[in-house]
Amino acid sequence: MEINKYYLLMIRELRTLIAITQHGTFAAAADRLHVTQAAVSAQMKRLEAELGFSIFERQGRNTVLNMHGKRVLLQTSDILSLYDQLVEPKTQTTRHILTIGAIASMQRNL
Repeated sequence: MEINKYYLLMIRELRTLIAITQHGTFAAAADRLHVTQAAVSAQMKRLEAELGFSIFERQGRNTVLNMHGKRVLLQTSDILSLYDQLVEPKTQTTRHILTIGAIASMQRNL
């Protein structure tokens, strides 16, 4: 099953939301994510547009999560955890133990 690129963009935007809340500002999140502040702002605008409501209260240069944003943040943690569990098996290597038996006469030849 292939995951739609649209949903991957939403995952990126949700990770950006987490970074904003962890680092306090759009600028700090941008530095941490190695993108521009404008990219972070654009991602949050797309996220708000997709959700259909504002998740931040903008007070001058400061942004604070509003009531809706706090609810989204709680759900975001769950969504990202579930997504990571879906992706995780692809990145893990599986180890199997193979036991080989041989009769004594064969062992001498090896």
